[in-house]
Amino acid sequence: MYSIHPSKELTSLYRQKPYQGQNPELAKVIFLGLDANFAEDIEQSEYYPYIKEYLTDGVKFWEKYDVHHPFMLPQYKNRDGVTYHKNFSKLKLCALNAKHISFVELLDVPTVGRTSNNKRLFYGMLNRSYLIELEALIFTSDYKKLVFIPRGVYKDLLKTKKEYDIFHWLPDDVSVKDLNKAYKIVDNDSVCIYVVTHFSDTISNEHINEIRQILDTYLPNSFAD
Repeated sequence: MYSIHPSKELTSLYRQKPYQGQNPELAKVIFLGLDANFAEDIEQSEYYPYIKEYLTDGVKFWEKYDVHHPFMLPQYKNRDGVTYHKNFSKLKLCALNAKHISFVELLDVPTVGRTSNNKRLFYGMLNRSYLIELEALIFTSDYKKLVFIPRGVYKDLLKTKKEYDIFHWLPDDVSVKDLNKAYKIVDNDSVCIYVVTHFSDTISNEHINEIRQILDTYLPNSFAD
């Protein structure tokens, strides 16, 4: 069943920092997602201390363990969530750039279960105030940000735009049907936004390389050898 995660500690950690990795206000690159999803029994798992360490300071975690997320540690035995992070790791970003990378979700609370099982609940849990703050930090910065939005998330953003009267910058008439293709939908002095294939989807190595090339224009010398 899809819902807010039952762990009070996990929810508290995430409410304090509703993002993963760098604070999105300080990040140069933002990967936008729907929600931070974890197994229901995560508190009982041996890797839970790593999850807490990561959510407390994602930048230090990457620098310490040389992986961008706890799901990439050998201690993590659960298959859930691995596909996304395994494909993300193919970008070969190095820990030196941890301070530039932020993973931000549309929900400001962690969840359990599949979002697709109850999209109505997902939309009902959206916090308009949080989304307005997220929108502001994307467009208000001392430097131009780079934002990647998966195709499915783009469609959810369009629905959110209509229901919550926000995200007016989001174009309605952009076709993003094709897999493994980067669509530039916004490019101004504040931000450059691409719609791409989700890392959990059927993403090709060619498309991952395309994303890497886009990243390299924002983060020179950002990749591991």
